Amino acid sequence: MSPLPRRIWVQVSLVLLPVLAFFPGLSSPRTHYDDSLYLDRPEYLMPGLSGLGSLWAGTSAWNGFFLEYFPLRDTFYWLIFQQWEKSSMPYHVVSLGFHLAATLLVFRFVEKLTDSSWVPAAAALLFAVHPIHIESVVWIAGLKDPMYACFMVGSLSAFLAYRERLKPGLYLLALVLLVCALLTKSMALSTPLIMLAADRWVGRPVAWRTTLLRVAGPGLVCAIFLGQFLVIGKTNSVSNLPHQGSWMAHWVLTAWAQVAYVRQALFPSTFRLIYCFWPVESWADPRLFAGLALVGAVAALVFAWRKKPLHLFALAFYFACLAPVSNLVPFPAVMADRYLYAASVGPCLLIALLLDRARPRLKNTVLGLAVLALTSTTALRSAIWQDEELLWVDADEDPVCIADPEFPAADVHYLRYITAKDDVTRILALERLLLTRGPDGNSFGLGCEALLSGAQLLEKQGDHTRAMNWAKNAVKNCTRHPKMWGTVLTVTVHRDLPVAASAAQKWFRGEPNFRTQLFTVLTQLELKDEAATRAALLTLVQAQPAETCHTLRVWAAELRPPQRAPLTAALAACAGSP
Repeated sequence: MSPLPRRIWVQVSLVLLPVLAFFPGLSSPRTHYDDSLYLDRPEYLMPGLSGLGSLWAGTSAWNGFFLEYFPLRDTFYWLIFQQWEKSSMPYHVVSLGFHLAATLLVFRFVEKLTDSSWVPAAAALLFAVHPIHIESVVWIAGLKDPMYACFMVGSLSAFLAYRERLKPGLYLLALVLLVCALLTKSMALSTPLIMLAADRWVGRPVAWRTTLLRVAGPGLVCAIFLGQFLVIGKTNSVSNLPHQGSWMAHWVLTAWAQVAYVRQALFPSTFRLIYCFWPVESWADPRLFAGLALVGAVAALVFAWRKKPLHLFALAFYFACLAPVSNLVPFPAVMADRYLYAASVGPCLLIALLLDRARPRLKNTVLGLAVLALTSTTALRSAIWQDEELLWVDADEDPVCIADPEFPAADVHYLRYITAKDDVTRILALERLLLTRGPDGNSFGLGCEALLSGAQLLEKQGDHTRAMNWAKNAVKNCTRHPKMWGTVLTVTVHRDLPVAASAAQKWFRGEPNFRTQLFTVLTQLELKDEAATRAALLTLVQAQPAETCHTLRVWAAELRPPQRAPLTAALAACAGSP
């Protein structure tokens, strides 16, 4: 086969294989994990182009209402919303389209790095179907990953072309594409580091003065954007402490995260939306030694490959891409597979370079089996996004997520409660939320929300004893919660008369209206039959029979005949009312 047809077949494979791998995820519904944050922006509902103008002006970010300013990414969300609103399929199709573009750009980029025709094809094929990309491609909120990777790899390719031809237009193109990447995701800040590595290790070496002059432009662009990101963070009152509140824990978990990232890039073994970490107790933590061992291994590889510049460049690409989320600067980013999207180009290139040393038949066989295994794994895992409950199983059933003091386990369990399809699973999620958070006494706290929601679910299931226990726990801890007294009344009515009467009174005090006044009178009458309370009930019925009689009949039907006697006069007054 001549070179041109072979290259065409490679490019066709780079399109077809990822389509097959990610196809099961194209019809996945939007998830409760951040999708709503991006798809429910008020700017999308503004008339005409005013919403788009507001996105580019960064109104929400600069006013402290939205943490991110990535208007290029938001433009695509806006365009899709204008045509299809919240239908999930178009978002998935656009994300897959950017992944295909990124794959082809990776192929073209690696072609500029080496004279081999096999290495670019192998690296791009591994990148195309790597399971680590599932979160970035199938998750609607992950659109920014393939988007920024396209622009970043395009910028790097233009930079390499500039090195070859020294045409100012190519350098300008590299800067423009870098700006596009930074308008999509802040991880593109690492691009000048990769350019520096490319200038030192790709092609003929040049003087340091020349290298520094070449990366000065991209460096300045990134410095401007870094300042902007910091200002927006300050505007949004984002403050970051070391992991788990101590520098010891921070550096132990930073070291361990790098080990986990390398494992996921080379041997992807788990695909989780959320990663949890056991608390750190001392510097003798084995995870720190694992991280130090990784540093030693990388140093040994650098020494062993000191005469293999492309191997060194692959390592540099990987670690430079992860630099913004590596926590070397104390910004305790939560570990996530999506951070490896662009970084995985490095390991894919490195594997291709190592395989290229084998015999043609052997390396083709190994590559074919690897691509087949990765494609199958990606397809199976993409299908899991069809059922959001399965996405939360790992975190929901992992005891580490309960022990992790930093991990937002309460938020995850609350999302699990929202998305679960059966009440048993929802109650289990709320129980685990309370294990991690406990009642918080806050008007908007998840702990109190869990107690009140769980009490209602348990009451619905007929588990009255547990429902009462949850409601009484809420009474002790959640007096400021807006749903508090109405929920407690619902659970305790007819069962714990003093608690129900007290809840009704406090509900009426917080929401003084005709309905809450009726419940106050009914609970007082059930607690103690007094003539004044009967008269008050009759007055309410006569004043607004349409609003009271239905509730009164339901209330009476739940009582035994002796308990129903105090309601006789009021029920008689409702005789002609619908």
